[in-house]
Formats: sequence, C-alpha cells, structure tokens
Amino acid sequence: MTRVVEKTAPKFGKKVKVCIVVTKTLVGAKRYMALVQKAGRRLPVPSIIINEQLAFGTTPDVETLWDHLEKMVARQQQTAKIKEQVHHGESQC
Repeated sequence: MTRVVEKTAPKFGKKVKVCIVVTKTLVGAKRYMALVQKAGRRLPVPSIIINEQLAFGTTPDVETLWDHLEKMVARQQQTAKIKEQVHHGESQC
C-alpha cells in the first residue's frame, strides 16, 4: 500500500501530505489508537486514512487513489474559495 501512495502523492505536490504510521513504534501505536478512537472502530492495517477518515481498507490501484485524491483536492479548493468569499462579505447567490 505504501508503494501506491508514494507513487501517487508526489504528483499533487504540497496539496497532499503523506504521513506513514508505523504501529510497531510507540508514537505510531498512539497515533493509530487516536485514529481508532476518532473512527469509533478498529481500522484495518494497512489502510489509507485521508483527513483522519478511512479512505481505503485495502490497497487501491494507482488510478483509483489518483481519482480519489483529485476529488478531495478539488473539494478543498472549492471550500477555500467559498470561505474567502464569505470572509470578504460576498455571496454565492
């Protein structure tokens, strides 16, 4: 799974940050437990977590991960534009 992420994520530059959680280390185990607590259930290992939510519990192919990341980045960019418009007092309507 790491290979798929490492092959896909760099194509998005700074828009995507990859953090590998190694559950065999104390820090990694604590991070995993924090994600489990937030999800309210055990998470598969390995898995891909995006924005602290389970995105893939099995290894996706590169194209599937690419499509998912593209959609996530587009949504975040749209949300950022809306927040800026609201901040400047502009309306969407």
